[in-house]
Amino acid sequence: MNSTVATFLRLFRGRGDAYGTWHGTAVRERVSPEMFRRHLTSTRSEDWFGVYNVIGDRCSWGCVDIDTKDLPLARNIRLSLQRQHIPAWIEATTRGYHVWVFPADTLIDADTMRRALHAACQAIGYQPKEVFPKQTRVAGHGLGNYVRLPLNGALAAPRLRATRRFCGNPALRTMDRQRAATVDLEHVAAQLPRPQHVDMVVDVEAGVEFEETIQQIGGSAYRLWRDGPRYGHDRSNTLYRLAHRLREADVDPATALAVVGSADQRWGKRFADRGPQGEDILRNIVTRTYAS
Repeated sequence: MNSTVATFLRLFRGRGDAYGTWHGTAVRERVSPEMFRRHLTSTRSEDWFGVYNVIGDRCSWGCVDIDTKDLPLARNIRLSLQRQHIPAWIEATTRGYHVWVFPADTLIDADTMRRALHAACQAIGYQPKEVFPKQTRVAGHGLGNYVRLPLNGALAAPRLRATRRFCGNPALRTMDRQRAATVDLEHVAAQLPRPQHVDMVVDVEAGVEFEETIQQIGGSAYRLWRDGPRYGHDRSNTLYRLAHRLREADVDPATALAVVGSADQRWGKRFADRGPQGEDILRNIVTRTYAS
């Protein structure tokens, strides 16, 4: 295997049983070294792909997604991490930037990586919209979320400069050598306080006023809020699912509680109708979800 391809694979490998296409589709098939080679050398978007990075409760890398062309922000996040002895790397994407962190260990606790990246962002006063891993545990048939790999077509002949995301080949070797120690990631992760309680009154009359907010979040969170529990499915578990989707979308806990309260009102048979006890049920759903 070409040394550049081997280095690229070491850095960006993840789950070996599934991947994401360049156009947004999950594929449950084996991920091979040949796929990494084609990603780097092919001019066809059909050969480019994304990687799922959570395996059980462990992950193979971390990434902050900045959805705007704000290079100073990306540099500040990198600096925030570097001040804590965590090497970080900036990728220029189509719409903004990714800030990547690669652990020295092959796999690291996903919660540690996620909290460390959030803590670095918090240190500079930035509330990220997306941090990967988005999930701290993936079980059963779940996959979590994937990220498109950088350097698509970077080794094609002639090189596709319009699609070349990230850095040159020498930087790949530097990135592979300069990885984040687990002890440093754990130290930074510990600086992010865990939510003990969501201090917010549940707005049981919010109703349709939240629809615009949920539509902006989009995806399965909006569908759950709109449609409620499927036939035969437990209402409480569906509220928990909604809270998890909101957390995955990096919605802050207070807003998540308001949205869950809105769903409770929208679906009928409201917990909130039980008074303080019912509101505590909603609050505990969000608190447990965000503290996990």
